[in-house]
Amino acid sequence: MQNGLKRTALILILIVSITVTFFYSLTLKDSDAIRVPYTISDGTIMYDIYFEDDYFKQPGGQFYPSLVTCSYGLAISSKSFFPTKNDYSVQYQTAEKFMEDAGFEDIRYNDYYTMPSSYSSLGLIIGKKEIDLGDETATLLAVTTKSGNYRLEWLNNIDLGYTGNNQEQHHKGFYNCGKREYAFIEEYIRDMNITGNVKIWMAGFSRGAAVTNMTAALIDRNIVRNGTGFEGVQMGYEDVYAYCFETPQGAFRKNNAKGLEDPRSSEYGNIFNLIDQNDPVPMVSMTRLGFTRFGKDMFYPNNLTTAAYGDAMVDMYIKYFPQLPSYSIDGYYQNQFSPMFYDTDSNSTREIKNPSVGLFMREFMRMLVDDVPLTRFSYMHTYQVPINLLFTYLFSGKISGTTLLGIGDFLTVLTDDNNMQLLVYDIIHDSDAFVNDFSSFAEYYSARNGNKISNELIENLEVILTLLTKATANDKSYLLSLMSSGNINSLKNAHLISSSMPWCMAMDPNYGTVSSLYSYNDGRYRRITVEGADDLTLFDEDGYESAVFADGKLKECYSLLTYCTGKDGSMIIYIPLDGRYTLDIEKGEDPKVTVDIYDPNWDTYTTVLTTAEKHLEFTPETEN
Repeated sequence: MQNGLKRTALILILIVSITVTFFYSLTLKDSDAIRVPYTISDGTIMYDIYFEDDYFKQPGGQFYPSLVTCSYGLAISSKSFFPTKNDYSVQYQTAEKFMEDAGFEDIRYNDYYTMPSSYSSLGLIIGKKEIDLGDETATLLAVTTKSGNYRLEWLNNIDLGYTGNNQEQHHKGFYNCGKREYAFIEEYIRDMNITGNVKIWMAGFSRGAAVTNMTAALIDRNIVRNGTGFEGVQMGYEDVYAYCFETPQGAFRKNNAKGLEDPRSSEYGNIFNLIDQNDPVPMVSMTRLGFTRFGKDMFYPNNLTTAAYGDAMVDMYIKYFPQLPSYSIDGYYQNQFSPMFYDTDSNSTREIKNPSVGLFMREFMRMLVDDVPLTRFSYMHTYQVPINLLFTYLFSGKISGTTLLGIGDFLTVLTDDNNMQLLVYDIIHDSDAFVNDFSSFAEYYSARNGNKISNELIENLEVILTLLTKATANDKSYLLSLMSSGNINSLKNAHLISSSMPWCMAMDPNYGTVSSLYSYNDGRYRRITVEGADDLTLFDEDGYESAVFADGKLKECYSLLTYCTGKDGSMIIYIPLDGRYTLDIEKGEDPKVTVDIYDPNWDTYTTVLTTAEKHLEFTPETEN
């Protein structure tokens, strides 16, 4: 089967499939399902989730696709529920119903699930049920953290923490919340007089995933140090089931750390992080600042890591993707992500085919850390307070009367009022003018809505804008690209549950036959850089063109691989490690080919080959 999906086929699918559906339900298995609503701007998706006690007969460190989907359902249910606008007293009810439908009893939620959010709020809910393991029984605890409609508690995400000269500590906001969730569980076990064999099932999305990640790590540490996760019960490594979706990074990673000091060690192997390569949220806090996640990262199929991505996407899209109109499968095919790679020296643009949100954002994060430069110390002392104050204002709803105006909405306003041309000119020619003009626009539009921005807030906004101009001083393309409301919306869409949940369903036998086309992966991929060549072609294993350059310029071909020209005129192609490809350099007297492998665990490229050969064969990594 052809590895590269023809764009004509993709366009046909989009045209046929895009219909405005305000209530969409997916169910395939002939058995009782737990119905979980997920509401976005276009309507409500009803996911049918399948819970089985048998999921927990396997050890916690064994990755189980059916438990992935079920855990995502638990995480989705934790999002605040508002049957009546701003009726905070019932936020917990969707999660409570999910647990009840799965057979859990004695469900308890904390006060934060019944009140407006604040900087320190953390919604938590827990329940228990007895399960039969065949030769014994156990008490299964289900725990989740509020994973949506955060409002002011979102500000906790930006609190990295810093103590004197010691930067070797976990993300303060996430770690403190993890300790609070651990105490919440501990109190529940004690109040319910739970003893004997106990298993714990935890799930969260986004901020909720970061907190779940921390809490599960605290449990694993106790197991190693004390022989059990909680005092008074029997809970070992195999009894912890933690599934974290689109998890921000909060675990600090020391160089050469081992055992419990290494968040990636086997002691935390029962914690799984499910990640979309294009989602910017799991990229923060940045790896280059020393942050990572506890446990194992598992990536959904994407064009960087999955050779059969095109065919897999069609299969998944037809079977499982909810047909809502405002976003598409990877968050940028319909709302097309279109970075502007502009070279100020030559006053020209560079080309890119099938641009990747993930590639763009990882490079932007690198520029923030390396080119500003940004350290944990400078972030805490220079940028954290301005960011906090700015988002506090945004979450107040004073700009547009909504809960959060959002960067994308603000940029849309700028575009509508024909101000974008001025900002683009400023970015290219005068970064100080960009800061001043952007601030003036923000002040004007806020005042137009009846809310005057304070001088203090303007000053803090300018601090953040200056940070962006510093980061992109050597390549203004990145700031230019972020001035597009469409691109900002693409970044937001990459974090939607409805963009990643279909992949989980496609790899879960509860929803039908699982295709051999795709599987979860570790997020690594190859980057091929060719210098000194004019014409080259990359073929897939079926002989189809996957990337083509002629006279140093990109040519269109029916492939979803990302390829582009570099600032130095080089040719760059990104290919999956599980694919079979052939590279032919047809024109170029003295070419140089460099092959690197990207490792998301360290956010680094490692060179594995440098050669002057004009014909190269790339085989799946498993065959090497």
